[in-house]
Amino acid sequence: MSIRRHIDSYYDDAHSSLQRAGWALRKRRSRGVSSERTPSATGAGTGSGSTDGSASRTVAALKGAAQLDGALHSRQEIEVELDAGREPSDPGWPAAILAALPPAVDPRLLRELVELRVRRVVVPVMRAGFAVAELSFDEVVCSVPDAGNPSAAGATLEETPHFTFHEVEIEALDDDSDGTTSLATLEEVAAAVMESLPLVQSSTSKVQRATTLLGPFIEDKLSDA
Repeated sequence: MSIRRHIDSYYDDAHSSLQRAGWALRKRRSRGVSSERTPSATGAGTGSGSTDGSASRTVAALKGAAQLDGALHSRQEIEVELDAGREPSDPGWPAAILAALPPAVDPRLLRELVELRVRRVVVPVMRAGFAVAELSFDEVVCSVPDAGNPSAAGATLEETPHFTFHEVEIEALDDDSDGTTSLATLEEVAAAVMESLPLVQSSTSKVQRATTLLGPFIEDKLSDA
C-alpha cells in the first residue's frame, strides 16, 4: 500500500470551451510518495515504511472526451512532463498540448478555474505475482483558487470556499492489444469491492463533481475577470 498526494489544477476559458468539447486540461503537481506497506510476490509479506519527499514533478495533461460504459471510463490522454525549473504560475503549455487543443480554444484565454488537492491511498491488485490493477481510495478537497479574495494571490485553503468528497477508483495496469483483459480485470475487481463496501457506481469525473459543487464560485470568479 502507498499514499500519494498531488494537486490538480484544471483550466478553461470563460465560455467553458474545453468542457463543452468534452476535453479537460490539467496541471498536476506531485508531492511525493509515502510507502507504508509493500506486498511480496505472494502478497503475504510487508516491507518497512519509507518516505520519498523528493519525488516532486509537474505534468500537463489534455484529456479527451470519455467513452462511458456505466462507471467505466476510457479516454484519449496526452501527458507531458514540464520543466522542473518552470514557475508554477507560468501559463505556457507544451507544444504537444497546444497542437491537440480543439480548434475553438484560444490558449491565451485559458485560466485556472478549479484546484483539487488529492490524498490517494493505493492498494495494488495482484494476480500470479504481478500487479494487474490499482485500487485507489481518494480524499479530494476542491476549491476555486483565490475565490472570495481575488486580490490576494496565494490565499490559504481556509480562506477559500471548498468542499471535500471521497472516491474509489480502479485502474487496470495490464496492457493487451484489444483491451479485453483490462476490462475483465476492472469488472472482477469492481465486483469484489462492491460486495465489501457500500458504494454507488458513478460515471462522473472528479473535475465534473468539483465544478458542480463550486459552480457559483466559479461564476463569481469569471465575472470578476
